[in-house]
Amino acid sequence: MRGLSLVKQSNRITFSSTSMKPHLNAALQWLLKGNLHPISQQRFQHTIVGKIPKTGLTEDARSAIQFDDYKTVFEFKETPEILRALFVLKLCSLDGIVNNGEQLMKLSKRLLGNRLYTALQKKTVYGQFIGGNSLEELMVKVKVLRMGGIGPLLAVPMEDDVGEQYDIEQMERQFDQNMIKTMDCLDIVSNLNDKIPMMQVKLTALIPGDICTKLSACCPNPSEENKAAIEDIATFFRTDKMPYIPNLTSTEHMQLEAGLKRLKMVFQKGKEKNIWLMVDAEYTYMNPALNLITLAMMLNYNHEKPLVAYTYQNYLKGTEELLKRDIKYIKSHGVAFSAKLVRGAYMDKERMLARKHEYPCPINNCYEDTSDTYHKSLEILFDETGGNRTKFKTIVASHNESTVLHAADRMKEFDIDKQDGSVVFGQVDGMGDQVSYALGRAGYLVYKSVPYGSIEDTLPYLLRRLLENRSVLNGVRRERELLRSALKHRLKQKCFPD
Repeated sequence: MRGLSLVKQSNRITFSSTSMKPHLNAALQWLLKGNLHPISQQRFQHTIVGKIPKTGLTEDARSAIQFDDYKTVFEFKETPEILRALFVLKLCSLDGIVNNGEQLMKLSKRLLGNRLYTALQKKTVYGQFIGGNSLEELMVKVKVLRMGGIGPLLAVPMEDDVGEQYDIEQMERQFDQNMIKTMDCLDIVSNLNDKIPMMQVKLTALIPGDICTKLSACCPNPSEENKAAIEDIATFFRTDKMPYIPNLTSTEHMQLEAGLKRLKMVFQKGKEKNIWLMVDAEYTYMNPALNLITLAMMLNYNHEKPLVAYTYQNYLKGTEELLKRDIKYIKSHGVAFSAKLVRGAYMDKERMLARKHEYPCPINNCYEDTSDTYHKSLEILFDETGGNRTKFKTIVASHNESTVLHAADRMKEFDIDKQDGSVVFGQVDGMGDQVSYALGRAGYLVYKSVPYGSIEDTLPYLLRRLLENRSVLNGVRRERELLRSALKHRLKQKCFPD
């Protein structure tokens, strides 16, 4: 712990400050022992942080998850980290800051110089949302998460803008570099020794986005009307025999083939290392291609267990029907199915495109409709999971407390053990901590999405995520209130110790 005087006595480390809470002692013991199991029940049995409900389904789900307990929710955060979270989350809730983030970044770098700019970012936005740029920095983040019963879900920030004018050879080299970064990240995930190693994958970092758009146009409903295309792509992953796609040029065919070969290398390595790979969904005009390719990879890599997952965006109309069709298709082939459930991150652009091109808006009419869709998707997946735990795996990726409580209730009613790995929870690192840490304390498997990379690589990615997730960022008022309460409590304890 920074700023604390430590005294080593035999094999035990203690704080010399008498004002420190006893549970900090226990926390440090775990940190120094280097425990690698993310949500092990045993890792909490001897800590002095209050009773943790045991694994199982005997206690009431809602009473075990305490979002409001700011004293324990933020107990593993140091005071400077609480101050940073308050500052950064407030900053990110201001539309003017988020909308002009790129220009403000360039201006501050020009005014401050590279050294001061880097130091500022590490103390603010980069430090809040990014896991670091070295294995050592990442391990600091991971160990703190694990102390709170949270595991890491690594992401390599990489993008491809559809419609950008670029030199094809240069872009192919960039895609190859992205593949190398992704493969390196797989090694890092494997070496973290988590109970359920997992990682996010963005397909348009390995295949040109405009080709995905063209493929989507000719295969708009993969698991219903374009099953042959799924099987052709699946055959390619086994034989390297490239299928013919009608509306692609010969150059685009070569680009698609190169992209599929990159995916084959990534997902084959993921299977060998037993890593759960979650494919991000993106914009509606390219999602059918992403869905098609992911289903093809499920046919190849989900024979023994659900290692490949597709992301279902529940702010889109008809998501539950798509989910049902995909499950039916995958079950018909006798392989496992996996899904990541999200609300969705591209709302503003989807609405703008619908207005511009005069087609019906694909976004649900209101927030309540999205919640209803999300809960229907949960019901579909939990019903399947209850009947076959080894063939289904779901990550409930939500910052919404009501949705999380609903999922916990339904897990109990479907008799899904919160430690067997068939259902886990996920939030973005740097926000939603009252949800993540409360779930971790209650014994659920919960993970934080942690981007990993340099400031130059991650901040442009982060700015896009902030723009896309402005609805979530505008809703962090409750988290800021809890952070303020935690800060006041610590100041009171500092001034008036027990």
